[in-house]
This record gives sequence, C-alpha cells and structure tokens, in this order.
Amino acid sequence: MAGAAHDLAAAYVLDALEPDEVRGYERHVEGCAVCRRQVRELGTAAAALALAVPPAEPPSHLRVQVLAAAHHGAPLVVLRRLAVAVAGVAAAAALVLAVGRAVDHGPGTRTIGLVGARGSLVVERNGSARLVVDGLAAAPPGRTYEAWVVGRDGTVPAGLFRGGGSRTVAVLFRRVAPGSRVAVTLERTEGVARLRRKPLFRTGRAA
Repeated sequence: MAGAAHDLAAAYVLDALEPDEVRGYERHVEGCAVCRRQVRELGTAAAALALAVPPAEPPSHLRVQVLAAAHHGAPLVVLRRLAVAVAGVAAAAALVLAVGRAVDHGPGTRTIGLVGARGSLVVERNGSARLVVDGLAAAPPGRTYEAWVVGRDGTVPAGLFRGGGSRTVAVLFRRVAPGSRVAVTLERTEGVARLRRKPLFRTGRAA
C-alpha cells in the first residue's frame, strides 16, 4: 500500500475512505513520517478554515459530474475518488464541511473534557476525532505536541501538532473507540513511536 498511501491523506482527513481503507492507512501512517506530516498539515488547514471561512458550495458543474456518474452506475470507488477531486477543487468548502461538525459540536458527536488543559476532544459517530484546545502555547523550536490514543489494544501515536494561538484544533489520524482515552505529550519535531513521557494533559475516558 505504501506507494498509493501517500495519495490518501486528503481523503482520510475528509472521511472519504472505506472502513478497510481507513484501517490499512492508519497502519501505514504509524510507520510513515511523510504521511503523518501530511495528515497533520491537512488537518491543521482544515481546522483553520472551519474556524475562519464561512461555508460555501462546491462549483455546480462538479456536482453535476458526481450525480451523472452515480446515475450511470459508476463503481463506488470511482464515485468516492470523484468526490475527493471535488474536495480538492473546492478545498475551502469541503474542509469546512469536514471539520465544521467537530468545531460546532453538531449531531452525532461526543464531547469529552480535558484534564490539565482547557478544551475538549470531539469524537464523531465513526470514531474520527479532533482535539480542540484553548490557549495552548506553541511548541518550542525543535519540539511538537504528540497525541496518543490509549485503548484496549495499547497506546498508539495519533498525530502531531504545533499549538499556538487562541485555539488549536488538531485532527487525529486514529479513530477513538468507546472506552479509549487521548493523551498529549511534548516530543521532538518528528514525533516518537512509543509513549515514554508523562502526558501534559489528557481526556477522561470516552463513553
């Protein structure tokens, strides 16, 4: 999957992958610094747009293409890739729609408070999650914040983010299952594969 995986970061952030693709991509990302960086950067951009840009509709001609493909019985994978292409052309609109649910705490989301920081973890129905932290100082030079999902299968890395500004929204590349927790540490810029430090802050247990 390694060759194709580098092209899936945008689709992953936009929740445009099938469940088996999500699982395969997350296994790949665990050992791929390039894809972790892509997910982090796209997630950060999505969060910033969700907070700063009013919602907008994608161009109408692209919507027509998607509907026409569906009418003519195009395979699901084709429809999904076409939807991702629409998202790429209408990036601001698509990213706002993808992340806005977490920022607005819309229907189907769970909001879990943080211990040791001001903010919350917003978990969507499918387990995708975003950390929303207020007043988090920017990571020092050469360091980054790293999120971890702590669950029944152990502790796994879930994303890197810089912090800074009045509000930080970090998209996690791991799903957060019921009963899991999320913790955050301060690590070197490229992140680490194993949790060795005491967390700076964490969530309560996800219901």
